[in-house]
Amino acid sequence: MTDRRWLVAVLLIAPFGVLAWLAAQQSSVLTWLFFGGWAVLVVGMVLRGLRPNARGHGVRTALAPAADGLEAVQGIYLGRPDVGPVAYGSDDAPDVTLYVDTPDPDPGDLRQVAG
Repeated sequence: MTDRRWLVAVLLIAPFGVLAWLAAQQSSVLTWLFFGGWAVLVVGMVLRGLRPNARGHGVRTALAPAADGLEAVQGIYLGRPDVGPVAYGSDDAPDVTLYVDTPDPDPGDLRQVAG
């Protein structure tokens, strides 16, 4: 079974496992409604993502802002200093000179255009 199929199987089975655990714990009706609503939401999201022509963005694109926010919250909680945007390369001004590498023509090359 591929990784995607395992993920789908887990996401479809996990909400029902939570509901079975709630039944074993004899939880209140409000708890059932709360987790049952989440179960329906998760199953709906998985089924919508499996459609071949699903509209909208991918899951990674949709969750990117939340991941960025989580990283910022972790930085605040752990006391990480804000380093700002990361720039790779030297701090010098960029060299905007265009260099064109033109090899010397091969004397035996018949594709040369006589001019």
